[in-house]
Amino acid sequence: MCAAIDVDVTGVWVAPGCGESTITRVDPQTNAVAATVRAPGPVDGLAVGLGSVWVTLDSPQALVRIDPSTDQVVGEVPLPSAPAPFPIRVADGALWVRVRDAVLKFVPL
Repeated sequence: MCAAIDVDVTGVWVAPGCGESTITRVDPQTNAVAATVRAPGPVDGLAVGLGSVWVTLDSPQALVRIDPSTDQVVGEVPLPSAPAPFPIRVADGALWVRVRDAVLKFVPL
């Protein structure tokens, strides 16, 4: 996957993908960049929900949590080794990540 986008009350979150490690929050009222967050690796997927911004990384293969109130990475969980991409969605009170032939369910605390 070469780009990801999602929206919440804080703005439009954009990850350009394709080896990039940045996530940008755009203010939809002004179309200006409100924040830039550097992930600990190239971003593969992005989803917003459950009070956080979630990204999957290509290398290291991981699920990363970003606090949208501070624009800081606040957690990282390794994912099983698998070829990218790692599609990610928030639904039904959980975070869902596809890895290989499986779908992993994460329920954040």
